[in-house]
Amino acid sequence: MKFILIFWSFDCNFYFRVVGFLSFFQYPSFIIRDPELYKKIAIRDFNNFVNRDNKHDIKRDLFLDKSVLLVRDEKWKEVRSILSPMFSSLKMKYMFGLLTESVENFIRIYDKKIKDNGGELELETRDVFVRLTCDGIATACLGLKSDCTENENSELYKICEEMAEGFSTASIPLVYPKFLSYFGVQIFTKKVHEFFESTVTEQLRKRRETGFVRTDIIQLMLQAKNGIDLTDDEMVAQSLVFFLAGFDATASIMQALSFEFAKNPEIQQTLIDEVDEMVSKLDGRKISYEELNSMKYLEMCVYEALRKWPQIRFHSRCAKKDYDLVDDETGAKYRIDKDTTIFFHLLAIQRDPKYFPNPKKFDPTRFVNGAKNVPFFSFGIGPRNCVGWRFG
Repeated sequence: MKFILIFWSFDCNFYFRVVGFLSFFQYPSFIIRDPELYKKIAIRDFNNFVNRDNKHDIKRDLFLDKSVLLVRDEKWKEVRSILSPMFSSLKMKYMFGLLTESVENFIRIYDKKIKDNGGELELETRDVFVRLTCDGIATACLGLKSDCTENENSELYKICEEMAEGFSTASIPLVYPKFLSYFGVQIFTKKVHEFFESTVTEQLRKRRETGFVRTDIIQLMLQAKNGIDLTDDEMVAQSLVFFLAGFDATASIMQALSFEFAKNPEIQQTLIDEVDEMVSKLDGRKISYEELNSMKYLEMCVYEALRKWPQIRFHSRCAKKDYDLVDDETGAKYRIDKDTTIFFHLLAIQRDPKYFPNPKKFDPTRFVNGAKNVPFFSFGIGPRNCVGWRFG
């Protein structure tokens, strides 16, 4: 095994299957870039790797620490058991209508802008997509009708930008939370915390007192029936995480797709042809959830964008007890001590020519048979994968 001192990097140009390294605070850790070893830890031996890290007593964020992203052990199992049924295909179908309204409003606004500008419009794509996804997740998650697309100075858009900025610089605080403890800061600002606390608390009060019902994530949390109740603070925490993932990750992948379509007009045309075929079948009516899911080339394009440009480039797990990791391909054996954190290098795996020939090429046909038969890990794997992958 190679055991070296490395700097935290998104570089994927190393070819060791397992690398040992010392973190900034001299914690021994591992990076793994082999899909079968990832599956061993995240699926087969999951009970020894339930948690993402060994930071039991360090606070990173007022609400993020209470979210399904970072809670630990039995608490994670409780929260996950409440949230998982919320993202069934049936529940997603209910929320599809809310998202459709936001997209239709977006199209109406930008159709007008293009016409008013003589048929052409130069855009900053991230700004445009963040506004669209913020409007969509606001209604599907928080029960709010937001104005990010219509109002350039939208207050909710400003909250989104603060959240994105906080999380974009959070890789070191998440992995090395002593940084936060030392400087006495949190990942998200007080303004972000206050917005989510007041918004979610008001929605909860309104629905409890009046019986108001709306098919969104807050309502699904309220109606969860498995013998375990989330506290109001825990519901605020889950709402914050769903909101962040819903607007930021989605906007980023839309931006990546726009970039790839611009570079590969033949791929864009194939997708346009599929869209035109569906529009013809619809004959003026709105597309349904099932019909959208039947658009296979669209799905292939999204998977390929997620492969090449994963939003989260490392996943992590922490050993609850001493563990011997055996590499069946090489016969090598690695001793992983209790409380050692293991990082799985998604970007390296998903850009490895061994699994994806010519990996820098954008090629949706890699996923002609879906994502089950290739090492695709953008949503994670095992019991602690992304709970909202279907919503995404």
